[in-house]
Amino acid sequence: MFTRLQTVYLFLALVLLSLGLFTSTIFSFVATSNKEQVLDFKISGFSIAYEISKPVATISDENLQALRDQPESTLLVENNIFHWKGARHHWFFVPGIAVLILLILAFINYKTPAKQIRFVRIALFMGLILIILLIFTLQIRLAFIGFANDFSLLDHVKLGLNLGMGYVLLVLHVPFIFLAQLSIKRDKNLLNSLHRLR
Repeated sequence: MFTRLQTVYLFLALVLLSLGLFTSTIFSFVATSNKEQVLDFKISGFSIAYEISKPVATISDENLQALRDQPESTLLVENNIFHWKGARHHWFFVPGIAVLILLILAFINYKTPAKQIRFVRIALFMGLILIILLIFTLQIRLAFIGFANDFSLLDHVKLGLNLGMGYVLLVLHVPFIFLAQLSIKRDKNLLNSLHRLR
């Protein structure tokens, strides 16, 4: 099974996708004001986590109360600095899990190239959808910035975006799926030509 090239490609795609979804930060961004970190925002395969830390004097009482009422978040005030933290689960992992399942099915069906190529083609299509969703997920950052600006949380700050290792891993798995498809197609054509010779 491991002597065939498509098995190596499928295994590499499986490993890259698993590492990207389960272990790494896909992207994060930070906001700084006067060289102090004000905001830390991270998106991983399963959740969005954020924390904002600012002096209490920079935010009104109404905005503090509105932040306390936000679901799935906590607001702590200590030493005249408020810390607003939260984490939310998001839908991003669903197509990633679907691609993982399809790759495992393709990996298992190595004896039947017709089934294997069908699973790999669907996985390739889903992988491309995953990359498109990954690009649109960057828009969550803009939506969050707009939400934070409604409460005057990010006034006079500099924002910086950091693409994490998860972003790279989630993009890199797609070429290996494509190479596996080419290799399976080559084997299938070879088998068909042998059958014709018989």
